[in-house]
Amino acid sequence: MDMTLELRKIFPHIKNQDWKSLIKFYKDRPDYLMFPLNMNGDTAFHIAMHSMSEKPFVQLHSIAVSSSVYEDIFFARKSNGYTILHEAASIGNVQVIKEIVSVYPKLIQIENEVNENPLFTAAAFGQTEVVRFFANKYYGDEEGIFQKSIRRYSDQKSILQVAIEGQHFETALLLLKLEGFWMLEGESPWLLEDRNGISPLGALARMPSSFRSGRTLAFLETLLYSCLPVEDEIDCAVTPQSSREEKDLEMCMNTEHRQNQARSCILPFHKVWPTVEKIWKEKKRHKLALQLARLLIKIAVERHHKTPIFVAIEMGIIEIVHATIEEFPQATEQLNEKKHNILHVAVLNRRHDIFNLLKEINSGLQWKRMTEAVADEGYTLLHQVASTVKEGTKPGPALQLQEELLWFDRVKKIVPSHYAMHRIHYKDDHWVTPKQLFDIKHKEQLADAQQWTKDTSQACSTVAALIATVVFAAAFTIPGGLNDRGLPIFRNSPYFLLFTVMDVVSLAFSLTSVVAFLSILTSPFEFREFERSIPQKLSFGFTLLFLSVISTMITFAVTVLLLIQSEKHWTTSLISVAALLPVSVFALLQARLYWALLWDNFPALRRLFSSSGSVTYRVTKDFSTLEPIPVPIR
Repeated sequence: MDMTLELRKIFPHIKNQDWKSLIKFYKDRPDYLMFPLNMNGDTAFHIAMHSMSEKPFVQLHSIAVSSSVYEDIFFARKSNGYTILHEAASIGNVQVIKEIVSVYPKLIQIENEVNENPLFTAAAFGQTEVVRFFANKYYGDEEGIFQKSIRRYSDQKSILQVAIEGQHFETALLLLKLEGFWMLEGESPWLLEDRNGISPLGALARMPSSFRSGRTLAFLETLLYSCLPVEDEIDCAVTPQSSREEKDLEMCMNTEHRQNQARSCILPFHKVWPTVEKIWKEKKRHKLALQLARLLIKIAVERHHKTPIFVAIEMGIIEIVHATIEEFPQATEQLNEKKHNILHVAVLNRRHDIFNLLKEINSGLQWKRMTEAVADEGYTLLHQVASTVKEGTKPGPALQLQEELLWFDRVKKIVPSHYAMHRIHYKDDHWVTPKQLFDIKHKEQLADAQQWTKDTSQACSTVAALIATVVFAAAFTIPGGLNDRGLPIFRNSPYFLLFTVMDVVSLAFSLTSVVAFLSILTSPFEFREFERSIPQKLSFGFTLLFLSVISTMITFAVTVLLLIQSEKHWTTSLISVAALLPVSVFALLQARLYWALLWDNFPALRRLFSSSGSVTYRVTKDFSTLEPIPVPIR
């Protein structure tokens, strides 16, 4: 029979991970071990690595040796250059790795297509236990395995940077622990930059989602996040390097046990609510990233290497910013290529939390120097605000423009008063003040806000007018009709009184809502109107419209109850649910916009939720989490 057809028989065994049948197939046909199974060049030995056990490899190896199969098969490489040791390292099969390196020790030196040896591949895939095994195995070896694993030459990325970019922070922390294994003439390998000039710390500073500040959580998620325990599962990996003895590595062997204990506490809740384990893993990742950032910053400062504080500010990673300033206070004096200080960059990128942090941790003199600094081309902090950003944090163009206007006013309060008239050269030989530059660069955003406000007001006023029409007609279409004396038949029913009150209330709310939205349509739609006036009118109009919808649906439900006169509780409940459904849908769909309108335009509401004002965050002194910083309400 054709060999290709014969090999097809084993694919069901591979798919089902039926290793016994696979072994039996090759035991009857040992010569087939020499041939690849697919276009990628996978051999039976590559496939056996995925068993997460050493037994399939040992049995296949025994078949090959007893059948005098060429030893070259164990050094065969796939299309991507992976040997069987690369394959095992990428999936974390430690048991089979121990067998392979004992029989074929030279496999550790073979590189794949992108110049990675198996140790580098293990780190790239976040296989911490494999890296730990290789560290025990090859520490102090004459072949210099660790030195050859520092970086891959295809893109000059270090082994640590690749682990960080894959968000394998546990592996990265272990690599930091083993820094002495890689030392290059006394220099730290973790300061090496790739071909784009990015160091491992620079790569971490470009990953905001790996930190708490880069993740927006809902209320329940925030509560879970604060309550779930995250043990220091890798304390051994983050302890400063004190020696290079193997006992340092042996201290790490109980890591998996502690991790399993933490997971066992989470598992019962995970079965009921999967979000619990998701949040737990996320919190663990955030904590590991924070510990990693702290260690890398310490290394960079000790060796007088630059820190990516400007990148961290652009990305909004307040944890790295605070940790950098804690370790290296002189960072507040740093300037980038455009002569921007860190406050300039925070203002330019609308990083409110970092702005608040810098204001809180800097002394009066230092803060004064930062606010008075002038960048290239005469740009002050106010001119930085004039530059537009691609996206805002608020829903809708009108609220995004308001956010920009409020940000301009806030920055204006901290700079010297004469900076408001400081002119810079702009296009066509014009010299403009910060406010003039703001108006020029936000002209398109103003047009979008004007159109959005008009469309929203027209749509809402139409809905309010329709509601007013319906409830006005309902006032003269009395449920049940009139008796012979011209009086309502159900006038003695408590439902009738509720119907009358809700009908009048709905009419009042809807007509007032129409007036509110009409007042918006007649507004001048200039910049100053979008700072307070128009958003407040929108808040007022939305509130009235929402109340009119609620009262209208209550009127409808009461009318139905009057007509059917049912004494069954389930009927009343069903009608109540039907009446509340449109209200609930309307509230859910408009909740984000409505809440943003209320939060930004009614300071009393913010005081209700926070007696000290709005809240931003900073890193605690042990770098374990974020804590709130009280910031006055603007």
